[in-house]
Amino acid sequence: MLRKIAGFICGAFLLCGYINTPIATAEQAPLKFVTSGYKPYAWQEDGEDKGIYFEILREALTKRMGIAFTVETLPWKRCQEYVKSGEVDAIATVSTPERLDYSEASEEPLSRPSVVLFTRVDHPKLEEIKKIQTFEDLKAWRVLDYLGDSWGENNLEKRGISVDWTPQISMVFKKLEADRGDIFIGLREPMLLQIKETGLQNMIIDLPIVFDHSEMRLLISKKSAYLSILPKFDEVMRQMREDGTLQTLFERYDMKE
Repeated sequence: MLRKIAGFICGAFLLCGYINTPIATAEQAPLKFVTSGYKPYAWQEDGEDKGIYFEILREALTKRMGIAFTVETLPWKRCQEYVKSGEVDAIATVSTPERLDYSEASEEPLSRPSVVLFTRVDHPKLEEIKKIQTFEDLKAWRVLDYLGDSWGENNLEKRGISVDWTPQISMVFKKLEADRGDIFIGLREPMLLQIKETGLQNMIIDLPIVFDHSEMRLLISKKSAYLSILPKFDEVMRQMREDGTLQTLFERYDMKE
């Protein structure tokens, strides 16, 4: 009888250990990571995955954790919807309360970009725009943003600031050029690249008015088989910060970690 009880207890402990073991294995499908093609963070070009987030994930997931992953470029709103439904596994973005309803976030950020103000270089009231310091100051201006930008939703609309929403980021800068808006607030590095790609680098400028520092984290769907890897991912990210790997990767893109 005692042998049977001991066997049962041993089996129960083994089962518990099995349940708590990360369910991501080498045999399962690669982790599916989606992006909106946000340069310099993650995008695809000529069939190649590029960007600082791709470099970080390749080092952390593939090289140090033995986890394969794929990258797909989709409209930003669809990226979030697919993570919510569990159709894909992960995105890299700000961990807002809404997103944490359907995903879990890494403790360690992938990056901490500055959120700054953009306007037209020949705006007739440029000197007044340069004096903007607070969210309250924005209420006097025509503010532009793009659909799916959670920072704008949480920091502009909720403060009673009227926003003209456009479907795509590139349209924001075209509206600025056409005098259909005065101001856009966004992440500095990716927006400067977007401006360059739309050929408006001589028309649109960023001002040294910092509204925020966004902490971009790896968000994994609560429906993903890879959800359990987050603690190990955080541990690996800390190692990469300590051994200088992250700084080296950021320097490849002329960015600061």
